[in-house]
Amino acid sequence: MEKNKMNELQKQFHYVELKVARQDEKIEELEYIIRQLILVVNDIGDGKKLVRL
Repeated sequence: MEKNKMNELQKQFHYVELKVARQDEKIEELEYIIRQLILVVNDIGDGKKLVRL
């Protein structure tokens, strides 16, 4: 009985670890996208400055 409970807990823990790992990947992807957007916005900002000059 105890061994079954331990196995079940280990399975649940492993599942949670996998979910957390996937969330970390998603966060890394979002950080990359945000960095790319910042670069684009900075480029647009520089372009506007050039137009004003």
